[in-house]
Order: sequence, then C-alpha cells, then structure tokens
Amino acid sequence: MASDHVGFAGRARELDRLDELLSAAERGASRTALVTGEAGIGKSTLVEQAAARAIERGQRVLVGRCLPVQGIVYDAFVDALGGLTEELGVERLGQLAGLPPGVLRAVVPEAQPFVAGEPVAPVGPGAQARLFDGVGRLLRRLAEPAPVLVVVEDLHWAHPTTLELFCVLSQRLADQRVTLVGTERQPGPELERHLAPLLSETSRGDHVDRLHLLGLSEDEVARQLGALTGEEPSRVVVRSVLQRSEGNPLFVRELAGQDARTPVEVPHRLRDLFEATLLSLPEETQHLVRLCAAAGRRVHHLLLCRAFGLDPQAVADRLRPAIRAQILVVDADGVSYGFRHVLLAETAADALLPGESQAVHARLAVALEGEPALASTAPAAELAHHWGLAGEPDRALVWSIAAAEEADASHALDAALVHLDRAVELWDRVPDARRLVGRPRWRVLSWQGSMANLAGRNGKAIGLLERAVEEHGDDPEGTSAELGALYSRLTICLGTVVPHAEETLAASSRALELLPETPPSAARAEALASAAHLHLRMDGGVARDLAREAAEMAGAVGARALEARARTLLGMSLASLGDLDGALASIDVAHDLGKHHELHEEIARSAMYRSQILVRAGRLEEGAGVALDGVRCAREGGVFSKWGSGIAGNAASALFLSGRWDDAAKQIIEVDGDTGGTAWLYTLHARLLGFRGLPDEAARALRMAREHHGEDDPRYPVVAASLALLVDDPDSAAQALASWRRLVEVSHDATANELCATALRATVDRSPHQPAEETRRVVDELTGAVRTRPTGALVHAAAWGATAYAEASRLERAGPDPWLEAAGAWRRVDGWWHARAYCLARLGEAHAQTGDPGPAREALTEAASIAEELGSPPLHELALRLARTHRVVLPGHSTPVTGPEALTGREHEVLRLIAAGHTNRRIGRDLGISEKTVSVHVSNVLRKLQVGSRTEAAGIAFREGLVADP
Repeated sequence: MASDHVGFAGRARELDRLDELLSAAERGASRTALVTGEAGIGKSTLVEQAAARAIERGQRVLVGRCLPVQGIVYDAFVDALGGLTEELGVERLGQLAGLPPGVLRAVVPEAQPFVAGEPVAPVGPGAQARLFDGVGRLLRRLAEPAPVLVVVEDLHWAHPTTLELFCVLSQRLADQRVTLVGTERQPGPELERHLAPLLSETSRGDHVDRLHLLGLSEDEVARQLGALTGEEPSRVVVRSVLQRSEGNPLFVRELAGQDARTPVEVPHRLRDLFEATLLSLPEETQHLVRLCAAAGRRVHHLLLCRAFGLDPQAVADRLRPAIRAQILVVDADGVSYGFRHVLLAETAADALLPGESQAVHARLAVALEGEPALASTAPAAELAHHWGLAGEPDRALVWSIAAAEEADASHALDAALVHLDRAVELWDRVPDARRLVGRPRWRVLSWQGSMANLAGRNGKAIGLLERAVEEHGDDPEGTSAELGALYSRLTICLGTVVPHAEETLAASSRALELLPETPPSAARAEALASAAHLHLRMDGGVARDLAREAAEMAGAVGARALEARARTLLGMSLASLGDLDGALASIDVAHDLGKHHELHEEIARSAMYRSQILVRAGRLEEGAGVALDGVRCAREGGVFSKWGSGIAGNAASALFLSGRWDDAAKQIIEVDGDTGGTAWLYTLHARLLGFRGLPDEAARALRMAREHHGEDDPRYPVVAASLALLVDDPDSAAQALASWRRLVEVSHDATANELCATALRATVDRSPHQPAEETRRVVDELTGAVRTRPTGALVHAAAWGATAYAEASRLERAGPDPWLEAAGAWRRVDGWWHARAYCLARLGEAHAQTGDPGPAREALTEAASIAEELGSPPLHELALRLARTHRVVLPGHSTPVTGPEALTGREHEVLRLIAAGHTNRRIGRDLGISEKTVSVHVSNVLRKLQVGSRTEAAGIAFREGLVADP
C-alpha cells in the first residue's frame, strides 16, 4: 500500500480514532470503520497512514480495491487475499478457511486448479453462506498470531456480493482481532440499500464508526502547501488555494504550483475529471448546468426561468440528473441551486463558447436589473460582473462604481477594491465615463487609494494616490484644497513605508502649503496629523505640537474620527518624551471618542498604540490584555486587515517578553496586506522561532518580513543579526548590521542600544579572526553610540545599554562586574527572560575566567534553568557549553564524555555531512530523517566535540581523520 505521503496534513482526529481501533483489535475488541467523503478528500491517504501504523504495531494488513467495472464478484476481497496466495499457498488458505476449492475460488481464483476438468459451478445461496463463514474463519485464524487490518477501498464501486460480504464480516468479526475499514464517497441509493444494515449499526453506535472527512482548515492547507513546495507559503497564497480547493487535499496539490494573485484555469487533471462527470449527464442537463455556472456558484431557480424563458418545472426536471450526480445541490433556502465544488462550476462555465457566453451573461444581467432580489449576493456586484462579461463596458463601469459604494458602506474593503480596480480598468473604454459616473477619474483613484490604505495595501495606495495627484493637475475644475487633501493622504501612506524619505517630507510640506490655516478645516487637520505621525521618530516635541494642533482643529470642525486619530498621535508623542501618564490619558480620550461615535478604525488605532506604550513601559501583562482586546475589536469592526497585524504583534511581543512563548506563537498569525505591522509580526515570529532552535523556519519568517518592507524598520536587521548569533555565525550578524550607524540615528533609545549590544557581540565573537586595531576601533565606536541617558517610557533601554558595555568588556576579559551590572539591569525589568538568561550565562563565563567557580556555577545554573523553562535550546546549549568549556559542573549535569569517541554512529554520519557543508534540510533528506531530528543531532555533535559552530566541528572531523580531506 505504498504511497507518497508528501503533503499529508490534518486528519489528526480521524487518524487517532483509527489508531484506537487498531489498539482495540489487539485486545480482541475490534470494530468497523467507514471513511466517507468526496473524491480527493483524502480517504485513501488516511487509511494508508492507518495501515502504516498497523504495520508498525506488527499487525498484518490486507488491502483490496473495488473496481468501476461491472460483473466482478467479490472484487475487493479477491484483491485483498491475492497476496496471501503467494505467501501461504492455495492449499494452506483452503485449510485456514475450511473451504473446498469450488467455494474458495470465488475469492481466491487460483483455487480453480483443484477442480480442473470440472465445470465452474455458480455459487448458490448455500455455498455463499459457506463462503462467508470460511472467509470469516480465515481472517480469525490469520489474526491469532497478530491482529489483522482489512481495508476495502471505494465501496461506491463495489459489486453487490462484495458489499454483502463486507457487511457480514463487520457483524461476525466484532469483538475479534480483525479491524475492518471501508472507504466510500457520499453513497448513492444502491450503496445505501446494500449498506443499510451496517449504517444502522452506525446510528446505534454499536460496533461501527463512520468518519466523514471534510475539507482541510486554513492552517492545514498551509501545512500541506509547505510540505509540497518546501517553503512556508504566504497567507495570501493559502487563502487563495483554500478558496478554490475548499480544502480538498487533491485539489490543493493540483493548485499548489499556481500564482495565487493571477487568475488561472482549472488544472488539466482536475478539468478532465470534472468534464467526464459533466459529460455523463443528459445533453439538456449539461446545457442548463453550464448556464447555472455562468450565473455563479449559486443561482436562484427563478433567475434561470426569467433569463432563459424556462418553466419552473422544466428547470427542475432538467437539473434533477445533476443533483443525483451530486454536481449540483439544493441550497438550504430551498429556492436556489449551488455547485458542489467551485472548481466544478469553473469547468462548466468554461465550456461556453465566447459568443454564447456573452449572450448568456447579457440575459442574466437584464433579468437581474428587472428583479435585483434574485441576486445570490450583492445585486450591484453581480450586475457589474455580468455586464462586463457581456461586453458592455459602459454598463459594467456604472455598476462597478455602485458595487464599490455598496461594499464601502458595508466595510468590505477588499470587495470595494476589486470593484474600483474594474472601474479604473474600464474607464478608458467608455468615452463618456466622467458623465456616466458623475466624477472625474482622479476622484475614483483617490477613493481607490484610500480603500487600499484602509485594507493595509500601502504600496498599491501610494501608486494610486500619485496617479490621482498627476491627473488632478490636468483637471481645470480641480481646487488647491482638493490637491492638498491628496498630498495629505499620500503622506500617510508614504510615512508607513518610507517615513524618513525626502519624498515623504516633501508631500507633507506640500499638503500644509496648499491647505490654509484659516478657516479651520478637516483637510488641514488631517495634514497636521499626518505631519505629526511623520515626526514621531524624528522629533517628539514637533510631533506633540502638530498633533495637539490637529486635535484642536478637528474638534472645532466636528471631525471626530480625525480628532481621535490626532489624540492618539498626541499620546505617542508624549510617550516619546517620557510623559507616560499624559500619553495614556490622551489615548484614552481617543478610545472614548471612537467608542462613542462607533469609529472602529480609531478604536483599533488607540488599542494598538496604547498596548505598544504599555509594553515599552514594561507593563507587559496590561499591554497584552489591551492588545488582545484590540484584536477582537478590530475583527468585529471590520478593520482587521489594516490594524490586525500590528495589534496582534503587540500582543505577541508582550507574551514573548513575558516568557509565555506558546501563547505568543498563537498570536503570531500571518495577515494579508503590506503594512509595517505585518513586517514586524513576521520579524517577531522569526525571533521566536530562532530562540526555539528552529533556524530554517526563522529564516523563512525573516524572508517574509523582508517582502513586507521590514528592512525599513531598524528592528529587522537587529533580529537578523540575533538569529545569526544564535547559530554561532557572527560574520552574518556583522553583515546584517553593516549600516548600524544609520540605523542608530533613526532608532528610539531601546532599539539603538539593542542594536549596539548585538553589533558588539558579533564584533567580539569575530575578533580572533579580525585585525586587533580594526576590532578595537569598531568596539570604541559602538560603545560611544550607546545612549546612556535614554528618554521616554522605555524601561529596557538602560538594560540594553548595560548589556552593550558588558559585551565590549569581553574583548579585554574585564571580569564579572560589567555582566553583574547587565544581569542586574534585566532583573529590574519585568520579563525579557531570554535577555536575562543570556547575560547570566555570560556572567558565569566571566566568573569562571577569573577562577571563581562558585558564582560561575550559580549564574550558569540559573541561565540554564531559565532557558529550559522558556523552551530555548540555543540559550540552554550556550549555558551548558560555557560550563563545559570552563569545567564548571552544573547540578544535574555531570561532566559528560566528550570528543569524537563520544559520537554515536548516526552522529558520525551527521558530522560527515556537516563537514561536506550540507544544510540541516539536505542532511535530513540524505539520511531520511526530519529536519528537527537533524537539529538535535547537530546540537549533540557540537556539544560532544565541545565546539560552538559547524565550522569548528568540520575542522575537527578533518583533523582527526573522521572524514576525508576536501
């Protein structure tokens, strides 16, 4: 039953249940399982996995498949028992079954030679009963030395004799050592009739389990795609594949290689399967099914009548074969038809010829304009779709704008963007577009840009707003105030992506120039708020003054959303100046305004920045609570696509720093969009994965952060360097921080000091292989950049500063005092356990270097304990390695046997491949083990060889002759 299990995902509950049945059979309490589900849902793969587990248990596995061919009696059992003929011989099978050859031949055709020369008599009722008894006896006797698993696949194709034998065995082998498993698609009437006795057992819950497989979840599809492609898929790809596959694993596999952002055809293998299904229908049914597909995934039966002039009874009669074939299903509303699968609908729709398709869509559009209530979703959206495919761009444009307004009013940002994209695309094909929609195109582009910004797609928003600015200049009716408003919106988007770029500052200045100070206006207030946001990282005092002026002006003109936004910005600027109480009070005002006026974006904004301030102030539990509540509010308010990643990142950050890494991992979700919040979420995910000893997964998460412009955030290179140091690669760490001088300039104090500490660690680690003069110069320059008097509510800034000085002291082996100061600084900070553990490990090293084993043991023991509690193999291994290096015996860790002679056979193989320069993934593939197992072996090799890097391990391997010289 060999199969390629690459890409198997999910089904944990079902597989565990089958494993329980295998265990029950070992106790003589066997049961039958029926695994049901649509084609491709994973029935065969599931039972293959169960069969593999049975073999691991030492059980015998017999597999038979029913064939889609009429007239083959006992087809699956002939297949299942065929292998036994070669193993045991026909004569032995007959003895075990207690059957004469003339009866046995029904399931073992090789028994025929025993009655050579005699006619093959048909098996009558009496002989059939003997056969059933004999097969049951055979299976019971086979199960005496070890339990038996019998798998009968594709019962929906089974010959009636096979179904009868299956049911009889299920009843007679209950409470034996034989597990019976059958797979079937959703059964039709014939199968239901034959399985009725067995299905009644299911309903009574006696000895039959029915496992119905549904589509995979989003996370399971993500895991399957990752296994198939070898890399972590983006959530955009996952959701696109999930939408088209509906979680069907076979369809996921076929769609895995397609670009999620580009409309593509149904894969050929699936198209052939679906077309064969459609061609099995009567011709008039096929035609009407295609018309249903043109209408959409779901269609009201009266829409078919109105559009195509059909009588309701005629529609029902023609579609009945499609319903019997499970191509269509009747919706719960009782008046609509839906396709069983979206890919089936796509295949049916594609069968319409171009001219035929245009005519069909035109008739559907006319019918919907007459009776909009017949639309299955939003009438305007369906009309825009049908008129577009009918080749009527003017009508499609009008309805696209109407559909965008409909979606905007419902806070359906992604849908609004789709309709606006279509409207802009159609614009040049409609000669009188401006008159038809009642506005110039630059207004539509501005609206589109605002929607893209709200949806978190800032790159798209910038391009649209820049086009709007350009086209506004060609509009003789455009005003300077309108242009100023465009520049203000452009500033918001540019500030998110490139806050310090010259073009961003220029856009902000231009907006303020074009919008007069008097009379007060919402447009001027928005420009002031955008400028305040821009100055947050550059000058807290300027940001404070701009935000206060924006809040006052917005309040004066009654622009409550803008006032709330400005109050939040005022809070952020006050926090940057060290006024924590004033900051939280200002954000509370913003939150109250949002609640009172149901301003969901402002509620989310206030939650994001309040939680950020609390986390930076060291109030981790409070910050996590605010952020988690903010995630909930963002989802409920329909603004999660823009704010969810940032707020979730704050929650995850607070939980990570608190040492609650499992809880943090649950919050680190991948979100559509390209906001800075998404970039930070991926960056945080990379940090967590790195500390958990999963360097390859961490590198993938970091690549995702880079795709979302994470390198514009100084935290990105800091995390990249930290990941490199966790795997003892100071050269890569130094490369990641090559532009540290520029990064320090644009960082707040805590990030600046963390950056200096990380760069100093990399510099000192590299010092044995670098010129001493160059190393000293860099160390002096970095220590000079540490901010010794940090401002703002950033309690960890001083701790990072102390850590930076301690790292510099390693160059001269200055003793334990700098590390005592650093460890003490982290003890005064709530959380940050990973940083505390690292400093304690270095403190132990410093004590050991000065010949003070007692304090060294104490510090290293505490570091190892914290690392173990966190679940951080790299930190734990650092503490143990430093202890081994300096001969410090930790409690519970006796001095181990070290050196090449301590390596196991498998570890020698891993060392050989390390010396060949192979990655963990390559080693896993070569040795047939998982990447995680490889990581454990590599850690053991480094520990036993008492080295800190793969390079050193390879050097020992060559030096000791463990591998051939390269």
